[in-house]
Amino acid sequence: MFTFSLLIIIGGLLNSLSNKTYLDDSWTIGEWLINYQGGFVRRGLLGEGIYLLCNVIKISPIYVIWLISISSYYLLVKLTIVEAKNKVSSLFLLSPGIFLAPIIGDFLIRKNLLLLLIFLISLKLLKFKRPNVFFLIY
Repeated sequence: MFTFSLLIIIGGLLNSLSNKTYLDDSWTIGEWLINYQGGFVRRGLLGEGIYLLCNVIKISPIYVIWLISISSYYLLVKLTIVEAKNKVSSLFLLSPGIFLAPIIGDFLIRKNLLLLLIFLISLKLLKFKRPNVFFLIY
C-alpha cells in the first residue's frame, strides 16, 4: 500500500506538470473556477472558495486545484481499497481501467474525483446507526 501511495503521489504530480492543458485556461481548470463574481451561479460555491483562498494566501488557483484534485484522488483510492478489502481484488481496483486511468489518461485534474470522494464519504456516513444529517445535506 505504501508503494502504491508513493506511485500515486509521484505519478499525479508528474501528470500535472507534464500535461499542458492543466496550465492553460482549459475547461478542466475553468470548471473549478466558476464563482459568484458575475452573480449567483449554481455551481459557484467551490470556485468562490478557491478564489477567496487564493486572494488570502497569494498563490495561483491552479496550484490549489492541483492539490485538491490529487488529494481527492488519493483519498478516494485509499477509502475504496479499505472498503473493498476481501470483497474485490485490489489488483482489479488498481488496474488501468479503474483507478490508474486518471494518471495514465489526461483527466486527473477534474471535479469528478472530488464528487466521487464526497459520494463515498456520504455512503460511509449512511452506514452508521445515527448518521449525521448535517454532513449529508452538504
